[in-house]
Order: sequence, then C-alpha cells, then structure tokens
Amino acid sequence: MDEPEGKTGTSTSSMTAIMRRNFTSLKNLPYQTLETMLLMLSAYFEHDRKRDLSERRLMNLVDLDTLVTKQLIPGFEQSGQMNFTIRDKLKALQRMPIELDNFIQDKQQYFKGALEDISAQIAILPNALQNMTGGLMDPIANLSEFFDGSFDDQVNVTKYFTMIRDESSSFQKSDNKSIKALYTSLSQLIRAWKELQDRREDTLTALLADCDNLMNQIRAIDFAALIDLLKSSRDQSECLNDDYAVFLVGCTGAGKSTLLQFLGGSTFKVETVDGAVREHYKPVIPPGNPDLEKFITSPFGRSETSTVNCYPITYNDQKAWFVDTPGLGDTEGHVKQIANVVGIVQALQRCKKVKVVFCVSDYDMANRMKQQGFI
Repeated sequence: MDEPEGKTGTSTSSMTAIMRRNFTSLKNLPYQTLETMLLMLSAYFEHDRKRDLSERRLMNLVDLDTLVTKQLIPGFEQSGQMNFTIRDKLKALQRMPIELDNFIQDKQQYFKGALEDISAQIAILPNALQNMTGGLMDPIANLSEFFDGSFDDQVNVTKYFTMIRDESSSFQKSDNKSIKALYTSLSQLIRAWKELQDRREDTLTALLADCDNLMNQIRAIDFAALIDLLKSSRDQSECLNDDYAVFLVGCTGAGKSTLLQFLGGSTFKVETVDGAVREHYKPVIPPGNPDLEKFITSPFGRSETSTVNCYPITYNDQKAWFVDTPGLGDTEGHVKQIANVVGIVQALQRCKKVKVVFCVSDYDMANRMKQQGFI
C-alpha cells in the first residue's frame, strides 16, 4: 500500500538498523529499567523468529550473555525480586539461544554435505533423466554456495528449500531406481530443514514466553486482584478454626492436589496429554463426594490451586483437615505469589495444631540435579 502523500514511514531495514544499534550499545550503558531491557529482548526474539536463516542477527550471543549477566541479573537482585523461578528463566535466556545456535551450525554442516551428495547423484544421471531435474539445479547451486560460505549476497534460504520440495514432488511416482534414490535424498534434506525451522520456532516462542513472564514479575501489583485472592483464601480456611490440620506444601506441580485426591478416596486413570512433559494421573472422584472437585490436578506443571483448600479426613476416630496449598514459586506472577504466602500464614494461624507435609516431585528433583551437574 502506498504511503499518504507528504508523510514518510520507517522502512524495515532502517528499523532493523535502529534496533541493532540499541542492542550493541545496551551492554555498555549503566543499569537500565528491567522492563525496558525485557521489551528489547522480546523485540529481538520476535525479529529472530521471523527472519530467514540467511539474514543478519540483531544481536550476537556475546551481547545477549552480557545483557543477562551484567544487567538483568543484577537488576532483579537490586530490586529484591530475585527468586529461583526468575533465576531459572534468566539462565534459560542465556542457555537456549546458545543451544539453538549450536543446533543450527550442526544442521548447516549437514546441509553442506547433503547438497554435495545430491549434486553428485544428479551428475551421474543419464541425459534423459537429467532433464527431469532441471528445476533443481538453480536452488541447489545457490544453497550450496550459501552453506559453503562463498555467496556474498543474502540468499532467501526458505525460498530455495521450498523450490526443491515442489520440484521433487513428482519424483515419488517414478519407477526409475536412480530417481527414487534422488527423491529419498531430497526428502531427507527437506525433513532436516523442517526440523530446523520447528526447533527455531519452538525455542524462540519459549524465550518470548519467558520474557513475558519476567515482565509480569516486575509490573505494578494489582491490589484489587490481591485483595480478592486473600479474601477467597480467608473464606476457604474458616473451617480450620481451632482444629487439627495437615498442610501439604511444595512447589507448583509437586503433586499436592493429586495426593489429597488419593487420600480423599479418588482412583486414577493414566492419560497421555499432548504438550505435557509426562503422563497424567487423572483422578476419578467417587460418587457422592463433590468436595474433591475443587482439588484440580494438571499434567503441565502450571499453577492450578489459587487458594488454600481444605478437606476433612477421619482416621481411627480422629478428624483432621488436610489443606491443599498454592504452589511455592507460583507460575502465575508475583500477585499470586504474595497471596499464596499470606493465605498460607493466615490459615496456619487459625489452627489448634498443625503438621506440615512437604511434597517434592521426583521429576523436578531430577531436573534440578541435572542443572546442577549431579546427573
């Protein structure tokens, strides 16, 4: 669309140049506001997600590491907001781009060798068969030069892989062994390209989500939401007045709600859920026990319990309230974290006698040990 007469716009290339200058200078500036830096990082990851493989990066990995190490980590520490969840996400901002970059470099080496092999396969075809491959020569030659590092101009890598995929689609029906073998090689090349594209998309989407989560941690407290959560926790814990209670405490996803479902008489069926990191044991609540429905379980390691929830269990004629508490390190932001801690303390203060059960997920423990290098 043409721009209105008398007005000027900022081109994509000039906007990219402005952002690149900002990233280059950011590491040398004194402490910036946390939100400004996270917004800059989000813009970088969003740009990187949309760019073609051949386009120049806005920021190199050294600048990114320096930004996290010298600006973001001290910024969160100075603001008094640093916790295990934030530290893990900041480490991910350092680690995941490096892992992605290493993956891309490995794939680039694979593409270089695969294209050489495909070119050799085409070269030994009889002339009659080589006519079938005429549409492949230009994209293969351009990609070979690009991955060999001898192509001076930017190459639209995605465009040439798409051309190879489209040109080779008819080879699948050929009865000729050489053409079938060539089709197999080309299919492996396209699958590797799709794998690279998917890995980039997944990694950069996760990094954008981490930036958004971190920004939610530093934004102003929503006092109306905080008051509503505290009121709900207070109402739920009224039953504990001067009574005996067992508090289930642990990080988000540790299995507190699942344990309480089990103690309350639920049975379980195993489900495999798309997008979950492990199988999910879904509770089957016994008939006539609707109170257990408020204890929600999830396979995704995210917060489901928003306030303290109480359930009475009688054993050997002794009744005690079992209290399901919101997860420590709640994944829903700092308002929920504040409400969780205050709500738990208020519930504890109501009780006559308390026992605390700490729930620990073996999955999370293994991940933590891997991060620390023990396994």
